[in-house]
Amino acid sequence: MKKIFILFMMMIVANIWTVNQQNFLGFWKTKGGKSIIKIYKKNNGEFAGKIVWLAEPLDKNKQPKTDSKNPNENLKNRPLLNLELLQGFHYKDSVLKGGKIYDPKSGKTYNCIIKYKNSNLVIRGFIGISLFGRSETWERTEMKINTKL
Repeated sequence: MKKIFILFMMMIVANIWTVNQQNFLGFWKTKGGKSIIKIYKKNNGEFAGKIVWLAEPLDKNKQPKTDSKNPNENLKNRPLLNLELLQGFHYKDSVLKGGKIYDPKSGKTYNCIIKYKNSNLVIRGFIGISLFGRSETWERTEMKINTKL
């Protein structure tokens, strides 16, 4: 009977752990609603996120926006749409940590911690320690793909 109870408790704990991880997955509208990021779990167990929608997907020449601020010349022409800007995150202590966030507006990459709070994500990008950084709140959204450009 004691073994059954322990097994039952382990299943409950495992279920809670999975639910917490699941909170991070899905589609998130960035501050100002200018883009939607899809956060997903990769086969290697890491969490990542990519741009799946842009409010303004085309540049002034009516071409898809590219990663023009990237310091790597070889990457400046890659499209922003489907760009993976969150990489290398691991779930620990109810937080996604150990990853990096890339800012295509500046071409800079920062350390990052992602917290789930009040059904939103609090994204904190920083250099060195998280005390010296900036936070932004993303709201959960549904992805509705518009096939017309």
